[in-house]
Amino acid sequence: DDDDDDDDDGGGEDEAEQAAADDEDKPFTIKSEIVEMASLALPLAISFFCRMGMASTDSSFVGHIHDGQNKPETYLAAAVLSDMVVNVLMVPPLAFNQVLNALVGQAIGSNNPKMAGIWLQQSM
Repeated sequence: DDDDDDDDDGGGEDEAEQAAADDEDKPFTIKSEIVEMASLALPLAISFFCRMGMASTDSSFVGHIHDGQNKPETYLAAAVLSDMVVNVLMVPPLAFNQVLNALVGQAIGSNNPKMAGIWLQQSM
């Protein structure tokens, strides 16, 4: 039974080696690199612009509030200040997450799952 398990593990490595060999056979072109980068950047850009659009829409609606107590500028200042505070508090965890993503990805890519586990444990 142990020999069968070893054969299964070796088959997985052969498939990974074959996939790596297929990637190495492809010629490098600037066009293919740009297409790859654009396919990764497009979702990020859409997310960024949607977030900006949402904040702008909030500000434009809040700037039109009229009541007897406060001027529209007061409500607009409060809305913009709250957006700023949320963004300032949200950036450090997102930056930490991106760093952790790179470190765990590097550990998994180098076939070192123990190091990936160490990074994940230290992040908790």
